[in-house]
This record gives sequence, structure tokens and C-alpha cells, in this order.
Amino acid sequence: MQHSIKNGFTLIELSIVLVIIGLITGAILVGRDLINAAAIRSTVSQIEKYNSSVNTFRNKYGYLPGDIPADQANAYGFAVRSGLLGEGDGDGLLEDGTSGGATVCGETSVFWNDLSTANLIEGNYIGPANARASCLTTLPATTPTDSIIPPAKLGNSNHIIVFNDDNNSGAVCTLCTNYNYFEIIGAPSGPLSTSFTNFNGIPTPVSLALTPQQAYSIDTKIDDGYPTTGRVISRDNLITGKDAPRLGAVANPAVSGTCGDSSATPTAYNLTFGNTNACAISIQFQ
Repeated sequence: MQHSIKNGFTLIELSIVLVIIGLITGAILVGRDLINAAAIRSTVSQIEKYNSSVNTFRNKYGYLPGDIPADQANAYGFAVRSGLLGEGDGDGLLEDGTSGGATVCGETSVFWNDLSTANLIEGNYIGPANARASCLTTLPATTPTDSIIPPAKLGNSNHIIVFNDDNNSGAVCTLCTNYNYFEIIGAPSGPLSTSFTNFNGIPTPVSLALTPQQAYSIDTKIDDGYPTTGRVISRDNLITGKDAPRLGAVANPAVSGTCGDSSATPTAYNLTFGNTNACAISIQFQ
């Protein structure tokens, strides 16, 4: 009578397999962390370069890009602007020429066009036909978003816009600082009509595409690492009616979908749910 012999793995062989799987998993996780860290560094470097370009523009022309008065803009070959409030008025504030908000109108809509026309940044940002309060409605709805505002190196639909936290809505703002900001915020790279809410009115980026972990990492490299203080602050995705700075959503205790954790003192980034898209952050001009 013959007996069949069934071969199996020994404990040593199984241990070796498990070790190999662990090493592969660890390598994948480390590789992902390295990629994320590189994206953070690239984005911080991108903001620093834009900040330097703004300073160079101001030193050369005497005004911020977008804010340069109409007569001087015409003389230097920049986009047409009316010179009215928020439309190239030379007051040092990047205003949108509308009722306020982190929008892409007025001076904020031609900011990138001015910088690219001056050859101070990479890329060619076309801007609207003028810097008036008509915002982006002078452009076809199919215009690519990436031709108006630059995508952030982080990816994931993040783009960079500019604004001043004391826009000209006529309301009283007790929290406003009159600082100008870069803001990293979600706006898909497709046509303008799908990247902005209310495209035919006051176009505003549509989403929060930063995770609390990414926001924290950027804040730590540039500032103090806290979402409510310093030069870098967490914001929600729509700043309206001169009530800025409006912070990104916070919760106590922290829950998924909020950028900040108010159970900490001071309020911290919500690293408990650090990988959920929940943040936009604003970085004050130097």
C-alpha cells in the first residue's frame, strides 16, 4: 500500500516569506513617504519663488503685480485695468473688485498674468481680457484653469491663488489684517466652468484638496506649525464679506473632515485624521 507524501512549507520557510513581505511593504510605505515629502518640499520652494518674484516685480515697477495702476500698466504692456477700487488702484492690496472673497476677479485675476508678462515666473498665464470686476467671464468657459492660475506642485487638484483678507465689500472686518496671501486650494485642472463655483458671477475655487498632514508639513517648514497663528493659517474654501481670516473647520474632539483640532491648546492640525482632504492654507507675503 502506497502512501502519498504531501510537501508543505516549513516554519523557517514561512518565516522567510513573511520577512520578505514585511520588507516589501515597508519599502512601499517608505517610498510613499519620500514621494510625499518631496512634493511638500517642491511646493514650499514654489511659494518661496513666487514670493521672490513678487518682491522683484515690486522693486522694478513700484507696485504689486495686479495692483499696478492703469496708466503704468499700459506703459509697460500689462493687461488693461480701469484703475477703480480693486482694479489696478495701486493701494498695495490685492483686491478682487467685487463684494469680497477669495475669488479670481479684479487684481487677483491678472496677478499671474502680470508676473508672467514680466518674465518673472515660469509659465504663461493669460489672465482675463481686463482686470475689471467682470472676473473671468471675459474668457470662454472652456479655458483651461492651468492657464489662469498655477497648479501647486503637490498635485491632487491643488492650485495657488492670491487675495487680500480685507476685500472691498464695504462691510466692517474686525479680524482683517490687510495682508496679502497666497492660498493653496482645490480647483481641478479642467475648464474654468468646472473648476470654479459661480463661474459667471464671482468665481471661487471649488474644493479643499489639502490633507491636515500636508497642511501641517507646509506650515512647519514655513512657519510655526499651528493652523490659527503666524504667517501660515488654515482657511476654509470661501472667504466672503470681509470676515477673514475665517479658519478651516475645527472640532473638539477632532473628527474626519475637519482641518483643525480644537481639543489641543493651542488649536493644532487634525493629524488624527491627517489623510482626509479637509484644508486650504494661506501664506502671507513676506
